[in-house]
Amino acid sequence: MTLTNVLQGTTNEAFVCHGVQLLALTLTGAGKTSTSIDAGTDVSTAVGLVDCLLTFLKGSYPCQVFSRSNVNTFHFIEAVSPEVSSTFFSDEAALVERLLSFITFAQSGTNSNLGIELVRKSFAVILEASLHCSKVWIYFKRTDQSSIPLQRLLIEDTRQEIRQGVADSIRGICCSLPT
Repeated sequence: MTLTNVLQGTTNEAFVCHGVQLLALTLTGAGKTSTSIDAGTDVSTAVGLVDCLLTFLKGSYPCQVFSRSNVNTFHFIEAVSPEVSSTFFSDEAALVERLLSFITFAQSGTNSNLGIELVRKSFAVILEASLHCSKVWIYFKRTDQSSIPLQRLLIEDTRQEIRQGVADSIRGICCSLPT
């Protein structure tokens, strides 16, 4: 992606697609035997990766540009085409499983800010990824756990930050859909 692309608001779709694919592969632990967060994945690393993937999936993200006058300016990069975004994921089931494992791990006793962020952002990635690839939502709904996390996240969780974050994610997706 060049500075001209950023300043003109045009996106290098191959760059964005490749970024999403690499993040998804990293999150799913492609080639690893264990994908449990407590088997070596640091919570802060997981939050960072999930947050980065979420930013790419949302499609409109800021890119900082340094000008000659040393004034930092931010330009927003537009979303990629649906044809490109439909090719983001090679293993939707593994991605959903991994994100649900993050949610389950963070719900099981961690009250840290990072744990709360991991829950909120993992759920938001499931929703955002579903807009790009319907298989993500299909796999999410097929899991035995799909209704359990929704009920826990929206109703039963005692942490207001999680309930509010999940509700905000759902509201954000619903508001972005065409009427």
